[in-house]
Amino acid sequence: MNHSKPPVRVVKVGGSLLEWPHLPIAMPLWLDAQPPSRNVLVAGGGKLADWLREADSRFQLGESVSHHLCLEALRVTARLLAELLPQSRLVRTFDELQSLLAGPAERAVWIFCPDRFMIEWEAIRHPQPLPATWAVTTDSITARLAEMIHADELVLLKSAAPPPEGPASGDYVDDFFVVAARNLSSVRYVNLRQT
Repeated sequence: MNHSKPPVRVVKVGGSLLEWPHLPIAMPLWLDAQPPSRNVLVAGGGKLADWLREADSRFQLGESVSHHLCLEALRVTARLLAELLPQSRLVRTFDELQSLLAGPAERAVWIFCPDRFMIEWEAIRHPQPLPATWAVTTDSITARLAEMIHADELVLLKSAAPPPEGPASGDYVDDFFVVAARNLSSVRYVNLRQT
C-alpha cells in the first residue's frame, strides 16, 4: 500500500489578475485542469504594492519599511482572493499550513497569507533570508515558501507569458527570483488570461 503524501503545488497568483473580472471563473477551471495536487495559493500585491512603492518614492520611507508595509498589504489581497474563490480556505499562519499539509487532504485549495511567515519563520529559520528590499516581491516570497514546505512544483500565474529571452529578463519576475527559486525542482510560468 502506498502511503506517500499527495503532491503539493504552490501557486503565485499575480496581483494584476486581481483586476481581471474573469478570475473567479478562470482560476477554478485552471486548477481543475492540473494534475491532482494540494494547492497553496499566494496572492500578489497588485495595485496596493504599486501604491506603496509610490509612497516610498514620495516620502522616502525606505526599503525595509516599505517591504514590511507590502507584507501587511498581502493580508488584504489574500482575503480578496479567498472571497473570489469560495471553494478555497484562507490560511493565516505557517503553523496552520503545516498542519494541513500533514493531514490527509488529497485535493485542496488553500490561500496562504505570507506576512507572518516571512517575519516569524523565513527571516529566522532560513539560512539566507530574503532581503527586505524592492528586489523581493511575492515572486520570491512564493519561491521561498515552496522551498520551505518542500513543494513539488511552483507555478507563477501572471497576465502575460514570459519574454522570449527568459523569465529573468525585463520585469517579468522580481530581481531576486532566480536566487530564491534556485533550490526548486520545478517552476512553471502561465499566462492565465490566455488559458
